[in-house]
Amino acid sequence: MTDSDLTLKVLVEMRDELRGFRTDFNQRIERLEHHAVQTNQRLEQTNLRLEVVEHTLVDFGTQVVILGRYMKNSVSRHDSDVDRHDDEIADLRTRVEKLETKS
Repeated sequence: MTDSDLTLKVLVEMRDELRGFRTDFNQRIERLEHHAVQTNQRLEQTNLRLEVVEHTLVDFGTQVVILGRYMKNSVSRHDSDVDRHDDEIADLRTRVEKLETKS
């Protein structure tokens, strides 16, 4: 085997190895692209779910505020009703005492 044959054989082997490397490299890049697409799809689904959660929490918060206001107003009305009833009871006691003293 001559030097030129040996050189040619080494160059052919290098070319074949580069072709194999390129093929393997391209396959890995394609797999990475595929995984990136899948990840993006999952992120889009997650974002949609988070939007639903956010909307639900905003609605819940609004309802809690409304409930708090209702309870505050209800307690205030209850307190004024109690005061009014206390006044009415005191008035009735006074009237009963007057009637009792007349008899």
